[in-house]
Amino acid sequence: MTEEAINYDDIADEALPVTDDEIKSIAILAERQIALEDWIEKAEERLKEGKKRLMKITSEELPDAMRVAGVKEFALANGAELKLDSKLRSNITKANEDAAMTWLRENGGADIIRNKVELSFGASEDARAEELTSELEEKGFDFNQKVTVPWNSLDAFIRVELAENEHDEAWEKMFGVYRQTSVKIVRPKA
Repeated sequence: MTEEAINYDDIADEALPVTDDEIKSIAILAERQIALEDWIEKAEERLKEGKKRLMKITSEELPDAMRVAGVKEFALANGAELKLDSKLRSNITKANEDAAMTWLRENGGADIIRNKVELSFGASEDARAEELTSELEEKGFDFNQKVTVPWNSLDAFIRVELAENEHDEAWEKMFGVYRQTSVKIVRPKA
């Protein structure tokens, strides 16, 4: 019987005869699926733990060892080169958001602020979706608005700002400024 000739609606509740070999095949495949799901779950856990260990070595243990030795670069016997790398990072917390945005607007950083307005419309409301955001309240639309600064823009702005101007600890705290040190290993080309 071909698949086209089978009316699945008619036989949905009808018990079909199943052979022992078919049952055995289903059981074997189900056991393989269970074993693979378990293997993948364990592998993902090992990968997560491995990444955590690597981060500790890369950003804590190896930089500390190089600082104690007083070296910023180091070459291994196999030709790999280690380089101590420090980056300036920043992160505006929710608690500091208003103060940081005000400071940026008043001190030449307004260009890095992104004002995102998010709208939700049904499939048949495309024409309405094109109206200006200033008309949204008048027309009773629901919308979400979020003012943010992309992390890469903020990091670049903070680097320039600190290079050109002095700021106190409170200013750095407002922008969540921190220095991230890590070791980059450049492997020799094979």
